[in-house]
Amino acid sequence: YKTIKNIDFAWRDITGFTLNVLWKNLCPQFVHDFRGFGKVDEESQEVFSNLVTLSKKMELDLQVDAVTELLAVQHEELTNEDLMELEAQRKAEESQEEEEVTEEPKRFTTQEMKGDFLYLR
Repeated sequence: YKTIKNIDFAWRDITGFTLNVLWKNLCPQFVHDFRGFGKVDEESQEVFSNLVTLSKKMELDLQVDAVTELLAVQHEELTNEDLMELEAQRKAEESQEEEEVTEEPKRFTTQEMKGDFLYLR
């Protein structure tokens, strides 16, 4: 029982990056080298170029370097502080959207309604 607990405890510390390093020798075609993107194959380069082309059609400013940099950062684990900051940003955006959506309902006076109904006759 204690052995299983020890294995469980040790397994929790293994990151995705560590697994990539370990599996790289066994199945290199399935392991991606995200560290710095030193090896970007032709297919990936084509995908990045397509993303840039689509972003230009949508009038967004996106460069291939920005795509590779974004993907390079994705392998890093977020700290608790990062997660708390992201949650705070999400809540702030939600509350801002709720404020924008909430519009004052139109109010009609009886005089306005009377005038409008006269035109319906």
